[in-house]
Amino acid sequence: MSFYYIWVLIPLAGVVAGMFKDFLKFKASQEKLGVSAKALEQQVAQLEATNDRLVQRVENLEAVVTSRFWHSVDAPAGTAEHARLDIALGEIEPEKPSAERRMKRLAEGLR
Repeated sequence: MSFYYIWVLIPLAGVVAGMFKDFLKFKASQEKLGVSAKALEQQVAQLEATNDRLVQRVENLEAVVTSRFWHSVDAPAGTAEHARLDIALGEIEPEKPSAERRMKRLAEGLR
């Protein structure tokens, strides 16, 4: 048996080991990127939901501000302007609604 083949196999084993090492580094970096990509997808979904909610709020505010009832929003209770605002809301709510809820109801009534 000739030992001349060993001189050929040693460099080939080194090349194969180097390629395997590079493959493992590449695979680890891909796994790391995969995890960060999932986190980015979740963050994008959150931001889209927030954006949709903010767009709805802006649309409601635009409807309120461009309505003829805008000056009635800050009117004191019991005044004629405040009564017109309650009529525009469609009903007088028993408990005091939040400002955001009140604007949304007014915007819905104006559309």
